[in-house]
Amino acid sequence: MTQASTKENVLLSGRIVDDEVVVWTPSGQFDSTAEGASHVAVRFPGRSGEYTLDQFHKLFHENDLLKRALAGEEFKPPAVKTFPPSIAAKPAFTAESIAAKVRVVGGDPMEEVRVYQDGLMTDTIPVAAGAMTIDVSSKRLLGARWVAFLARGPSGLYSQPSTFDAGPGAVPRRRVHIVSVGIDHYDDDRIQPLRFAGSDAVI
Repeated sequence: MTQASTKENVLLSGRIVDDEVVVWTPSGQFDSTAEGASHVAVRFPGRSGEYTLDQFHKLFHENDLLKRALAGEEFKPPAVKTFPPSIAAKPAFTAESIAAKVRVVGGDPMEEVRVYQDGLMTDTIPVAAGAMTIDVSSKRLLGARWVAFLARGPSGLYSQPSTFDAGPGAVPRRRVHIVSVGIDHYDDDRIQPLRFAGSDAVI
């Protein structure tokens, strides 16, 4: 008895991590939820280190990828001619400020550095052409704890974030307002007068 051999064609691969979903084709195109593509690492021949799919959003992302792949659409491998920068940051934090020296690791230049505080982008700092390091200084948001630095290259591709715990920031002072009313004598004679309600309200 002979057994026929079959060859399966993989249309899509996928991953689910912490309610984030990402699917991708064998040629590299992907579609995902907001942070799904950050959970998939990719490598390129001749280059050391890893990237994430999310870093190549500009080149690899395709809307409605699942629907299109199941409908039979074919996808050609995207041409990758440029790569996102890789950075390292050495930060210093005070209760009111954020400072850091951000430098390029490798040969892919950066054109802009962004500062995020607790997920909110607060600063965008341009980088001079050819500069391999930049000093970043910005005002720290009141109570901000997590600070991330992100670099954009000339190709429009972004580095992985360099994230730090800045420690507890300045604790905002809160003002409490009280309206206090004390009544010693009432118009209703059936209510017995009080002796210290008014003075207690002032205290």
